[in-house]
Amino acid sequence: MEEKLTFKKYRRGTIVSIILVIICLLFFSIGKLFQPTKIGHIRRNAIPTILIPGSSAGPHRFDALVKDLNHRDHHQHSLLRLTVHQNNTVTHTGSISRRDTRPFVVISFTNNHDGYNNIRHQSYWLRTAFSYLKQHADLHTFNLVGHSNGGLIFTDYLERYYHQQSLDVREFMFIGSPFNFNNTVQNQHTTMLETFIKQQNKLPHNLVVFGILGAQSYSSDGRVPVQSVDASRQIFQNHVQLFNELLVTGQNAQHSDLVRKVEVETLIHNMVMHTAS
Repeated sequence: MEEKLTFKKYRRGTIVSIILVIICLLFFSIGKLFQPTKIGHIRRNAIPTILIPGSSAGPHRFDALVKDLNHRDHHQHSLLRLTVHQNNTVTHTGSISRRDTRPFVVISFTNNHDGYNNIRHQSYWLRTAFSYLKQHADLHTFNLVGHSNGGLIFTDYLERYYHQQSLDVREFMFIGSPFNFNNTVQNQHTTMLETFIKQQNKLPHNLVVFGILGAQSYSSDGRVPVQSVDASRQIFQNHVQLFNELLVTGQNAQHSDLVRKVEVETLIHNMVMHTAS
């Protein structure tokens, strides 16, 4: 009789122990599920360069550029790619090395179509991408490079969302960005350009801006009129700390090739390497 009672107590104790183990495993699993996905062990003085491609371009648009810049610097900089989906979620590939204080981050969108309405959507999704970088990598300081519509997305973001996110953007370079779309008459503003001008007071006043104009035929880069890119001065001049423009001509001055232009690569390299921490 006593042995039977002892056995029952032992079996009951075993069951309780198993239940406790299961509960602990569940809590551990739930904790892992909601733990932020780290994208690297980032140094506090890291200043990533964020790159956004133009319409219809994907996350690998800047692979050749980053390879060239790594070759110039004799250093393999990290390359992280974020994709923002239409449901406002973010996925990533790659990581940022702990030793790298000047990594590259390419941000692309599953809806990468042209048009002002899409640009405004992409600007909102860029806000989501910056939140993701803050949450998962504790990054707050950035340089920006936008090719074609990428420059428009950055501009819309800087005017509409930047002040909401407690970020520090040091330098911004746009390359062949059509601020007045295909218009060649500067006093005929598109809705987008007119909106950018109206909201220019929201631009960060300590921002340094570089504008790259391509002139394959002295009037356009083969796709974007020089006058459309030059319309940017109506937005930035006297509203940021410094605004510079560079007109590039000759070989590789075609719209899609501008990011590989030697002069442009030199400017990006200087931006990446010489920005003070």
